[in-house]
Parts: sequence; structure tokens; C-alpha cells
Amino acid sequence: MPHQSRRVIARVYGGLGNQMFMYAAGYALARRMQLPLTIDARTGFRGDPYQRGFDLGNFSITARQAGTDDLGYFRGISSGGCGRFWRKAVRAAARMGVLPNTTFLVEKSPRILDQRMFAADAQGNVYVDGYWQDERYFIEYAEELRAEFLSAKTPGPGSVAIAEDMARHQAVAVHVRTMLPKPSLPIDYYLESVRHLCERLEGIKVYFFADNPDHEFDLSRFNVPVANIAALKLSSCEDLSLMTQCKHHVIANSSFSWWGAWLSGERGRLVVAPDWTEWPPHAVRPAAGWTQLGRESFAGSEQLQSLSA
Repeated sequence: MPHQSRRVIARVYGGLGNQMFMYAAGYALARRMQLPLTIDARTGFRGDPYQRGFDLGNFSITARQAGTDDLGYFRGISSGGCGRFWRKAVRAAARMGVLPNTTFLVEKSPRILDQRMFAADAQGNVYVDGYWQDERYFIEYAEELRAEFLSAKTPGPGSVAIAEDMARHQAVAVHVRTMLPKPSLPIDYYLESVRHLCERLEGIKVYFFADNPDHEFDLSRFNVPVANIAALKLSSCEDLSLMTQCKHHVIANSSFSWWGAWLSGERGRLVVAPDWTEWPPHAVRPAAGWTQLGRESFAGSEQLQSLSA
């Protein structure tokens, strides 16, 4: 990439939770290398099957988006067949040293910590491409990232009222990921998680979030007071912002609710997560200190459809 100062370029794609992991890992690498961070928000959404787009602009992020000239060799990368071929070609050329002043870091495995992301000696511009769904990639910059991911938009009156209600209660965010048409987790995972919290906390109130607000849920099965936030059909950024207002969390095997719990930063918080080794390929490694529930905790459980009315 001629005529440019060195930088870290983080490629982002997928849903909001995935984009946040990619940004956080790139941010941390840029801080270690003392280089500016630029976001490649161009190549990752070409041909996205769900027509998703760049959502990080709703936050207070400090990195700027890359222009065509910034991407240089990487501008031909996309999610389609030709883009994947170009990505492999660029990666091979960078490995052989054919591309001057360029380091191309592609995640090798989502379950193995990539030590290259902790090195500060990469040469030239550094382009990072992967999910990086592990807080160890960025935990030392946790407070900075919580500031980066503050909402840049003024909350509406409805969200303000919900946040005020959360502050008055032992608020527990419960997030269900349905992964239509097949559910993601059995209902007994959620029921057992709430029971787990009830044994340790007094007077909890569940604030229910779901990625499919049109699905009907029988929330009375939780046997605690419930506020159905999913029924309000707020934006994903509004949902995430409200999740962070809760003191405790029951997350799905979802990067979205992972961030809702992680960003809350609540001292003394309790977070229940599915055992990430049992739910590939969608599970995210829980953060340090979170409780993991394995299948043995709800053996023989009903499927999520049974939560339906």
C-alpha cells in the first residue's frame, strides 16, 4: 500500500456482535503496535446473505472507515467466490514476501488463541481478518473499549423508562437466539439459568430479549416478574444498550448477548452462559468468571418451541 503511513486495518462483517469482536481485536492490536486503526467496512458485506451492513457507526468508535485507496491489495476481497479466491491469493503473496510492507493476519482457528495478535513486530500495514471471539485478545483495553462502544445516539423516551425500571430492580437480561427455523438452545437451559440466579439473588426481574420478536413466548414459565423487551421491536443497538443496564445476564450462544453482558461491567454481576465446548459452531468462549451450564444441567430437556404459548 504505497504512499500511506503504517496502520492496522480490521475487516468487519456479519452481525453486530461479530463486528464488535473484530473491532475490539483490531483496536487492541493497533494499541500494542502504537499504530492507527482503520476499519474495512467495504469488503465484508458484499453478497451478505442476510443483507447486513456496517453497524458500528452507532457507537462512539474512534477508528475511521477505510477508503478504496486505504485497502490497496485488499480491495478485491469479498464474501463471494471471487473475493475468497482473491483473499487466498493476497494471503499467499504476503506470506512469500511478494507484497511489500504488508502483513496479512487471518484467524487460524476460533478455538485456538492466535499469538500473532499479541506481537508488536509485524511489518508494514497489518490487515486482520477473523472473528477473534475471545476476550483475551483485548482484555487489557477493556475500559477503553467500553467507552468506544458507548451509544452515539440519544436514547428514546421508551428506552429511558426501561433503563430507569432496571435500575430499581435486581435486573437480569435473558437473551434468546432462535436461529430460525431451528432453535439454538433448549428451553431448560434458560429455565435452569434463571433458577441458578434465583438461588443466589433475591427479588430478580427478568428483562427478556430475543432476535425474533415475532415469535410468541410463554414467559410465565420463568416464575419471576418479566418485562418483554423483545415485544417492543427496538433496534439491535437499542437492545444492546439496554442489556448493558442489567446487573446480571443469561446469554445465548450468541456474540450479541455476550457483548450485552461484557459491556455491563457490573461489579458483583452474575453471568450464565452455555458451555461453549458443547455448542459449536455458534458458541462464544465465555469471559473470565462467568458460569457455564453444560447439557448435563438440563438433560432430556424440551426444545425451545416449548417456550411458545
